[in-house]
Amino acid sequence: MKYICGNCKYRFEPKTGKVPKTCPFCNSTAVSKEATTSDILDDLSRNPMSR
Repeated sequence: MKYICGNCKYRFEPKTGKVPKTCPFCNSTAVSKEATTSDILDDLSRNPMSR
């Protein structure tokens, strides 16, 4: 699973199976799972954009 830092935008995949609490680059706690293509497409199909 890949993660992204909300502070510095560093993308990483932890070497262990544990969920990271801080960014290994800037040590920020603003870490979240990076959205996959499937996640984005699922979200678009559930919430179509209005034109």
